[in-house]
Amino acid sequence: MTTLSTTSAASTPARSAAEPSSGFSLAIHRYSHFQQIVDFRLAGVALLGVDEQPPLGRGWGPSPAHLLGSALGACLADILLVVMRAAGADVLDLRTDVSGGIRCDTLGRPHVTSITVRLTPVLASRADLDAVPTPEVLAQRSMIADALRSDLGLWIAITPEVRSGARPSTYGLSRAGASFADAASPVPRYVEAGVPAM
Repeated sequence: MTTLSTTSAASTPARSAAEPSSGFSLAIHRYSHFQQIVDFRLAGVALLGVDEQPPLGRGWGPSPAHLLGSALGACLADILLVVMRAAGADVLDLRTDVSGGIRCDTLGRPHVTSITVRLTPVLASRADLDAVPTPEVLAQRSMIADALRSDLGLWIAITPEVRSGARPSTYGLSRAGASFADAASPVPRYVEAGVPAM
């Protein structure tokens, strides 16, 4: 027998100041086979078709793993823009490349084991390089990174480009307490950013 906990409206405790004042809601409906339609319930926003990649699905749309990568990449890019604009930097463009590793466990179940995010802000001048944050700052401020499990390998690299000059080196981060890479090196470095457990 299943027991359900119920709470009447009159006995609902007052909302804590720590609780979020906003959130999101969406609906997902199966279309055919593994194909699904996502309705973000946002005015003017199109529906999105998702599907598993072959051999499980037919690749009709991005897979849930693709959506995870896009959510993380877009969130980190947003934070990068917020931090740099707050510091007065002129960001002309921003490119974000995301890749993920998927492995099967001993039972054959696939898991996303790592995600690598490379952010390339294009800056108006070399002076704007001072506003480039560390990957650690982005990981700490990203609500998507915060929601991921702690054993996921998250790698973030920020490689700014100056529109009027030479390309500087990559800004990288390791797990808390580890040393930073030599900033003079022209070779991009990916350094693991610890993702806090929920």
